[in-house]
Amino acid sequence: MNALTARCALDALALPAGAAVLVTGAAGAVGGYTVQLAAATGLISVAVAAGADEVLVRGFGARHFVASDSQVTERVRGLVPGGVDGVVDTAMMHGAVAPALRDGGAMAVLRFWDGAPGRGITVHPVNVRDHVSDHAAIETLRAQVEQGVLGLRVAAAFLAERPPAPTGDWSRAASGDASSLSSRPTRSQDERSTPTGPSPLRGRGRRTVGQAP
Repeated sequence: MNALTARCALDALALPAGAAVLVTGAAGAVGGYTVQLAAATGLISVAVAAGADEVLVRGFGARHFVASDSQVTERVRGLVPGGVDGVVDTAMMHGAVAPALRDGGAMAVLRFWDGAPGRGITVHPVNVRDHVSDHAAIETLRAQVEQGVLGLRVAAAFLAERPPAPTGDWSRAASGDASSLSSRPTRSQDERSTPTGPSPLRGRGRRTVGQAP
């Protein structure tokens, strides 16, 4: 769903190859896929993320990197003086990044935003639920994964015969002491994860252990 969301956002912008696209939240799941797909379609991506994630997002294929701070617009304009052609705003920065767009540009937002950036800028709300039956798009994403164009994000890998140990004491839970199990989400064993594609991807998966039956 994250990759499909990224695909829908880029399709909404309909930018030609060679155009500049700004991607906020570029280290996140949707943002990371957006940068990869943008690179695969010949777009020049400007990735916005935390400074510690620069190597990660450049590995996704970002041409430029901008640290997420109060000077995002100024930094982007320094890289693309006329302003970027489009924005995929996965981090919901909205009005904080709209000034980085050129006049007549386009912006894809993943949550509702009733802002009016003006200057002929078009805002495209994107809801992946409207595209869950787009089998052609899903098939294309599958093919891109198999071709190595799109790298998957994996939190951790385990052998089938050696599953991870659950959080808590299942033997005590089976005897009726459900308090022995943790209901809190726990981080994966390696936040940086193991990539399965061409990019150094980082997983952010969490798992929750519920009560024993």
